[in-house]
Amino acid sequence: MRIAIVDSFRFKGWYTWDLSRELGRLIGGNLFLYAPKGVKDGHRDRPYVFRGIWSPMFYPFQIVKQARRDGVNILHVQFEFHTFGSFYTSFLVALLLLFARVMGIKVVSTLHGPVFPRNPPGELFEAIRPRGIRAPAGLIRLYIVLVYRIIHALSDRIVVHADVFRRWLGEYGMSNCCAIPHGVRSVEWAAGADGGKVILYFGVLSPRKGVEYLVEAFARLNRSDVGLVLAGMEPWYYRGYADRIRGLIRGLGLEGRVRLTGYVREEDVPKLFHGSTVAVFPHLFSVSASGALALALAYRKPVVATATEYATELLGGVEDLPLVPPRDSLRLAEAIAGLLDDDDLRGRVSEGLAGIADRHSWRRVAGRTLEVYRALSRGP
Repeated sequence: MRIAIVDSFRFKGWYTWDLSRELGRLIGGNLFLYAPKGVKDGHRDRPYVFRGIWSPMFYPFQIVKQARRDGVNILHVQFEFHTFGSFYTSFLVALLLLFARVMGIKVVSTLHGPVFPRNPPGELFEAIRPRGIRAPAGLIRLYIVLVYRIIHALSDRIVVHADVFRRWLGEYGMSNCCAIPHGVRSVEWAAGADGGKVILYFGVLSPRKGVEYLVEAFARLNRSDVGLVLAGMEPWYYRGYADRIRGLIRGLGLEGRVRLTGYVREEDVPKLFHGSTVAVFPHLFSVSASGALALALAYRKPVVATATEYATELLGGVEDLPLVPPRDSLRLAEAIAGLLDDDDLRGRVSEGLAGIADRHSWRRVAGRTLEVYRALSRGP
């Protein structure tokens, strides 16, 4: 069994790096990673073969050609609408999957999002619409569903990161789906640093993340002993959102108390989590798993999250963990204050998160992914 995983490998902490390290340990030198030309692998002791071989306009031909040379019999595509470049070059994934099927290669596709139910709120598409795309929200929805239907038709197995996404795809008639959770790293973790308390938001700055409601909640706290760190970059396709957040900070008189870090280097991530007291995820919608939330689990950081479908499925079993309605800055402020002021509560929440982190470890996620590969290799 020879596996090739296709992804953009955008930065060192990318999902597929973690998955590939664990998979490579399980299947040895029979794992290949196909990345864009120019991408380098800086990891040491790689249990896989790394190849930077494709470009945005020609990737269907380049990837299948390399897969044939490597004797690959399962191609695993990590799909987002920006995996292969612009929003619209994603349509070429149909050729990639078709060519692979013609060559007798089994296809696994992981859909990282956006995934949504049949009757989503109209504002969802305004929140996820990339900057510069002027098409009506209805057309964007149709395009996303069309691409997913094509991927469904040409894939032997589709992977999503939660049962809620599997159910939603089922509403569109996509039945060959399974849910494998987003992996959680094994890291050294510690309680928040002594001294002033810090609220951490970690993740990209985009409209669907609800960062403005966290800023409003921080203003409601009105506490000089607490700081807010908004850690993460603004993607080019949502340019302008960070300026909106800065304007809100100025308007609420919070300058000097809120810090926007911009892009966070991989080596600085532990310092952010170790130095924070509470991590907050004020997301407006569930459209994908959250890698940032997986990091909070890894560091056992007490969490406040909004009660989106994904967060409720992942965190709903953790005793005393506060899940609040989206867009409710008052309830968000109350939940944050409750954790900031109660050491015992933070400890209980951290203990509950440790159980999720263990169940969703990358080793277990890789094992479940390998089960998918083996089932396809055995055939019907």
